Amino acid sequence: MLPRINRLTATGDFKNAFTKGKTCENGLVKMKFVKNYKNFSRFGFIVSTKFYKKASKRNQIKRQLRAAALFLFKKVKPGYDIIIWPREPAKNKDYRSIKDNLRELLTKNDILSF
Repeated sequence: MLPRINRLTATGDFKNAFTKGKTCENGLVKMKFVKNYKNFSRFGFIVSTKFYKKASKRNQIKRQLRAAALFLFKKVKPGYDIIIWPREPAKNKDYRSIKDNLRELLTKNDILSF
């Protein structure tokens, strides 16, 4: 689980990222990110009822997204608010595919440091 300080929870933080953030996407994942000018990065995850009607399925995909973000967390540069949500093809994919797609997005936008 991500540490509490590294989670986006406030509605205002989500609104800020959606209004001022940059959007990018690939096959399985969409992402919005914005600089937060802090010494740490924060993640937020969204899975709407349009994606899955059942809460158990929404929670399952959200757990996969969180696990992928946790795996890449130590390599993420500090100072970003990042919101991640799945695209329709992610319904039929496994954790490894989602993790690889998320890594690709973060690398392409120069948010991961190696």
